[in-house]
Amino acid sequence: MKAFIMAFERQEGKHNGGALLNSCMGVFEGRHLIQYSLDAAIECKVEEILIAVSSGAEEIVNAFGITYRDIRIKYVLLKEEHGFLDALRLSRDALECDDFVIFKGDEIVRNAHPSEMIENFYVQDLFIECGVVPLPAAQIVGRGYGLMYDPFDYRVYRIVDKPRRAINRFMGTSICVFRNEIVEYLEPVYSRDSCDKDGLPDLIQRVIDDGYPVKLFLLGSACIGMNVVSASDSGVSGSDDVEQGWAGEPEWKLELEPVF
Repeated sequence: MKAFIMAFERQEGKHNGGALLNSCMGVFEGRHLIQYSLDAAIECKVEEILIAVSSGAEEIVNAFGITYRDIRIKYVLLKEEHGFLDALRLSRDALECDDFVIFKGDEIVRNAHPSEMIENFYVQDLFIECGVVPLPAAQIVGRGYGLMYDPFDYRVYRIVDKPRRAINRFMGTSICVFRNEIVEYLEPVYSRDSCDKDGLPDLIQRVIDDGYPVKLFLLGSACIGMNVVSASDSGVSGSDDVEQGWAGEPEWKLELEPVF
């Protein structure tokens, strides 16, 4: 099992008083955002961490080097800005033949249980497992991706990118576990659609459409993005939305029924 951290998003302007080229190097509660993903990867007991990075690569490499808590870090240096599928395609050789868990370097999942997610992935022999968090309906609209699923076994049958209305009270995060065979979906034949269909939700939907098992996993209690971090840094009140979702440890026996 490898960890694949997406750290290729550029952050314009300034942050914490200085220029910031990569949004993953923003600071939240005294730590760089990417450190939360690195720690989660360690909890997953991965054998290697891959970081795909473009803008601000030197800043990240200088900060974390080639090992983190005794786990090797390998960098995939992207010469230009890429979308998710392009970055994954360029990282294919580094992934070798291993299954992997992905993280978005500027996203934090509060009270996350990634090791339990990995265990469940293998117990249920899944192709993809999507980490989700519970949020009030108003916070789900236009964010992340929504999931339509079977409430009896949590199997996902439809992914909706940035939904215009809340499908239910769960929002998909970037933390997903993939079987290594997903690399077959990176071939050009699977890239026939327009360039705006090159993200994580579209990739998951393609796998679902082919009949492979994809399920959701209640990963944590809230998801924090760079926009919340920037708001708190600039003195703008952005914590209300976050706190509504931080209800402490998630209740793992929630009845996952759609709310319409």
